[in-house]
Amino acid sequence: MREIHGVMSTSPQDHQSIRQQLLLFDKIYIVGLDRRIARPENFPEYLSSSQAADDLFLLERGVIAPTAIRTNEIGAFVQGTPATLGESLNVIRDPDLDAETKFKFLAVEGKLLFDRMVREIAAANAATTGIETLPLCTNDLPDQLQTQAPSGLKEVAQIVISSMPIPADDVGLADVLDFRAELADKKWNLHRFIQQLASKQQTEAEVRDSIEWALHEYTQAMELHRLKTSNSFVDVFVISPLEVLENIVKFNWSKIAKGALQVRKRKVELLEAEMKAPGRECAYVFDARKRYASSK
Repeated sequence: MREIHGVMSTSPQDHQSIRQQLLLFDKIYIVGLDRRIARPENFPEYLSSSQAADDLFLLERGVIAPTAIRTNEIGAFVQGTPATLGESLNVIRDPDLDAETKFKFLAVEGKLLFDRMVREIAAANAATTGIETLPLCTNDLPDQLQTQAPSGLKEVAQIVISSMPIPADDVGLADVLDFRAELADKKWNLHRFIQQLASKQQTEAEVRDSIEWALHEYTQAMELHRLKTSNSFVDVFVISPLEVLENIVKFNWSKIAKGALQVRKRKVELLEAEMKAPGRECAYVFDARKRYASSK
């Protein structure tokens, strides 16, 4: 399966979204994660035992990895151009601004710095490994840098991620990873669909419409299958248990076996319906919504 990796910053906001990101990305590199683990006292927002345990668990499973903060970026940011540096100093020194406003300004500047590093690391990783690696930035590019170019892989992946549910905090990370493993084939099909959409000359609105239409078609197909098999479901799971007790007493093993075969037949029919359903490219998103519906 062709993997898709992501790169994200070490901000608390990004940490909160990692359950959703892991539904799609095979591996996520986290800028500064090594420092956060080595010196947790420098990151008071991550001092909770649950967050530290999450980091170690995901590291052991190989689905996240640290990536070093690039000091050349920090140096360039600190030095800056005279105009940029002067503007920042003017904001910090402004006597009419309260401390909270100045802190928010510095926080935004810090996020922009990390976003620059995330983009650089994603590009370097893709070039080195040959694996598609996408920057998962906190902020969009400034309006003057936005283009009307057709959506690429990054834009398509972001649209797909936005269609995914956000597993609640009480959903264990092991459950999310198990879900990925159980539906590996459907996840692979979704990755192929993302690649296909990214290869076409489509706007963001057209990409979003393609994804929503595929989801709609698949949902309708699965609902139709459910209605077609609802009667047999009742026969097997409601009536049969009553007969099973009688058949066990009377040693009617052939009837017991027949009930088991009916259950197996229904599972095969479901698999066949899923493989033939229109919009099956988004079956993984459909199942994720069912699994974590209460979290959306």
